[in-house]
Amino acid sequence: MVRVGMALADGSGASRYSSLQANAKTNRAGLWSARFIHPSEWRRGKRLPGASAIHPELKGGVDDRILVTAHAYPWRSIGRIDNGGRGHCTGVLISPTHVLTAGHCLYDRKLRRPYPAGILHFTAGLKGDRYVAHSRAKRVHPSPYFAARAKVGDNLAPDDWAILELKKPIGNKVGYIGWTNIDRRNIGQFHRDDLRFIQAGYSQDRPRGISAHIGCQFIGQGDDKSKLEFHNCDAINGSSGSPIFYISRGQLRVVGVHAATLTTAEGSKIGGAILTGRFASYLKRHVKENNGRTPPTLRPQAAKSAIDQLSRRLRITPHRAKPLTK
Repeated sequence: MVRVGMALADGSGASRYSSLQANAKTNRAGLWSARFIHPSEWRRGKRLPGASAIHPELKGGVDDRILVTAHAYPWRSIGRIDNGGRGHCTGVLISPTHVLTAGHCLYDRKLRRPYPAGILHFTAGLKGDRYVAHSRAKRVHPSPYFAARAKVGDNLAPDDWAILELKKPIGNKVGYIGWTNIDRRNIGQFHRDDLRFIQAGYSQDRPRGISAHIGCQFIGQGDDKSKLEFHNCDAINGSSGSPIFYISRGQLRVVGVHAATLTTAEGSKIGGAILTGRFASYLKRHVKENNGRTPPTLRPQAAKSAIDQLSRRLRITPHRAKPLTK
């Protein structure tokens, strides 16, 4: 088993995540963006706060991410969550009004409670100073156990997921991505099949556009305390809450949420994800529309073509994709 230490992808260091193993290292992975900028400023061309690429955080120090077309399906179903000046994370629409993300993205560690919904914004398809759709949050639905664990300083990893409910059904415009129930018992099939995945989000070094790692894989499991699934997708600050998904029978399916950057005992970096099996029962009860949807503004054939192109890319993706350019 890999011995790892963990830090939230926002890297604040205030989360008090418990170490997954004794004498593990902790990765302080950077800071939140400096301030919140309302989407109205993006349209006027204001620049968002950012940071230079921090490639040592990436697997092997090699950047396998590429920039993708943020306004095109399915990338526009992935959006940026801003929390009132405290930073940003990534989330993915899984229904017209529900966004799946990491639990720590929506949790105020100082006050030990979820952020008020009124300060949370979700912006889909952000590229530069333009975006496809935006909505304020209506409600925050954290894991029922996340807050209880946080208050006593317990290990948060098993419950680091949350649902952000939006005021406006922007998923009807941009489309959303389905999910499938995958847990630690059945993910072994993916390992045997050598299946490759896609991870995409608004990383800190590219906060105004979506960077994706196409062709990454799950590579192992954490212990029973963390219940994390390790992956080699290149995800850094700002990527917390980003979806890890794959293509099944011509449909996109989310199987996990990137939650943390981890450091092995040898000093290398890997990612930690929460599999959908940890919260599948909640989604079945509260998120009724979960089979994916072709955006009304996009012809079904066009959506099929986009997914087919992505499928071909997955089959031919080398271990090192075209590097993310400045």
